[in-house]
Amino acid sequence: MRPAAAPIFLVHDLAGAEAALRAAAEAKRAIVLRNAPRSLGYLGIGYLLALFEAARERVPAADHLAVIDCDDDAAAAHVALKSGAARIAFSGSKTAGARLADIAAQCGALLDSPQPPANACDLLDSGRAGPLARAHLAASSRARRMKLSTKRRV
Repeated sequence: MRPAAAPIFLVHDLAGAEAALRAAAEAKRAIVLRNAPRSLGYLGIGYLLALFEAARERVPAADHLAVIDCDDDAAAAHVALKSGAARIAFSGSKTAGARLADIAAQCGALLDSPQPPANACDLLDSGRAGPLARAHLAASSRARRMKLSTKRRV
């Protein structure tokens, strides 16, 4: 999976993560799950690791990556890496980012884009997460097809 091409879903709870993975499995699309910016402070690293693991276990057929957005908190990013996070995002200083990239490499992990793209789908309303995820995947598929057809004409 190429993460840059995969639709991104911002999740706040297990219901949202599971809904996004179910939609991805149904559509046979790879996606990225990511906690919402500034949510690390109230969710915590342990919760996010458990959330992503539980979602994966509930929908094992879904092709996805999970990213823990650590905002600008270098200590939290370090803890996330040492706790087994395979992919984190960090928006702090370049110096701290370089150190974290080195730690990530030692852990076999990766640093992701510091900010989610503007077109990421925020699943804050977990009661509507399923329909929102399916609609976002459908829209991203249409956009991808349009982009491919434009490239072919050039």
